[in-house]
Amino acid sequence: MKKFKLLIIILLLIAISFMYAKKQKTISKVFEGKKIIKIYTISADCVIEKSNDTKIYLDITYTYDAKKYTPAFIEKSNYLKLKEKFNGSSKGKSLWNLKIPENSEVIFNSASGDLEISNLSLNIDSNTASGDFDLKDIIGKIDISTASGDMKLYDFKGNLSFDSASGNLQIKNMEGNITYSTASGDTKANKIIGNIKIKSASGDLVINGTKGAINAKTASGEIIINKVLFNGDSTFKSASGDISISLSGKNNHNLAISTASGDVELDFKGNKIHGYFELITKKSNSDDIYSPFEFENSEIYKEWGKNMVKKTIILENKTPKTKISSYSGSIKIKN
Repeated sequence: MKKFKLLIIILLLIAISFMYAKKQKTISKVFEGKKIIKIYTISADCVIEKSNDTKIYLDITYTYDAKKYTPAFIEKSNYLKLKEKFNGSSKGKSLWNLKIPENSEVIFNSASGDLEISNLSLNIDSNTASGDFDLKDIIGKIDISTASGDMKLYDFKGNLSFDSASGNLQIKNMEGNITYSTASGDTKANKIIGNIKIKSASGDLVINGTKGAINAKTASGEIIINKVLFNGDSTFKSASGDISISLSGKNNHNLAISTASGDVELDFKGNKIHGYFELITKKSNSDDIYSPFEFENSEIYKEWGKNMVKKTIILENKTPKTKISSYSGSIKIKN
């Protein structure tokens, strides 16, 4: 009886697999190489790889009704346009596999399709509603705008611009500049050489191992920067999130660090501390200022009707300038 049931299950699985294979259809196209490739999908995922020659190869796998799934292909002298189209409603899914020449310019627009690219030199300009991005081993320029799509970017050389309402950003091994704006997405970055400019309403920012200048602003997210070597003036602002920064070498650039109610920690990790230091907090919180040195001057003044305290010191030189403020949180300088 058990063998009979097992046989029935196996036959059902085979039947299901056969039905699926029967429903799956393909479209294959070959185009002459174009500098610009425009891709417009509704829900199709798109995978782009390097072509072995100067031609463009497209393979579409889909399960929609063939009479209702009518993608369009338009060739012009300087660009190729690929567009997902439907002639009526149909249930199913599709996957677009592209192989393109090096140094192409890809314009990708989609409602919900994902984009995956690997091992290419190219420029990417993309606008999606909710599709995710998985990009690896790329050299070029990336400009992406999405409502809620997440992005993973590994082993990249070039400049990145990423604008998202709630998408998360994950980067590892990058040489180039980053400009990122999000309402609530989180950012995790490892091993970045380049300048970073990030603006977030509530997302957290975590960066490990970077060399460059950083301009980071968040309303309520935390800012955590580990093992940073600044090569330019940097600014960190948070309304209520904590800010934690640790250095990987001597700092020779101006730092401005401020938060309304979060705590601030600046850890020099044994590197030389020098320059002008200015720490500001509410007078009632003045005991929550910690540093490995005694301040030379302490001043009490009024701001927004509150008594504030400002402590300053010059260590060897007047530069670089390090200014730290927290209205109600603690301030710690460590070495």
